[in-house]
Amino acid sequence: MRPQEQINGEVWVVNRVVSGQTVEAAIASNPNMPIQRVRLLGISAPLKEQPPWGDRARERLSDLVKEKKVILEFDVENKDKSDRLLAYIWIDNLLVNQYLVSEGLAIADSYAPNTKYDERISQAQSRARLQELGIWDTQNPLRLSPRDFRRQLGN
Repeated sequence: MRPQEQINGEVWVVNRVVSGQTVEAAIASNPNMPIQRVRLLGISAPLKEQPPWGDRARERLSDLVKEKKVILEFDVENKDKSDRLLAYIWIDNLLVNQYLVSEGLAIADSYAPNTKYDERISQAQSRARLQELGIWDTQNPLRLSPRDFRRQLGN
């Protein structure tokens, strides 16, 4: 993150990591508020049914954010059709959404109109592909994108 960037978000506490792209969190300023499901913007992570990548993505996200205070930054639309919050997650100066892609644990996946960091995330994916990291490993690649895999499952 460049110093001139301002993160415009709210402090939340992550209670549980559901998958490599979804967490459950509560707003830190009001612990009596119900826990919300939060979908990370700009990425699509493999499902647990896509071994080993689904578990690796969830475990890495858990290592980064579980039981920690994070900043949720919202974009144009705050919720999806499943009533999940849509957000970018920051921990310190790290954009977690981008970081998962940079490690090859998620795919850049634009979620218009929420496109604030699409270019950053896409560049991270290009670097991960060139370095054959994670799902881009030629010896053990992810065979189907998470979106195509969900389509096959009928989700």
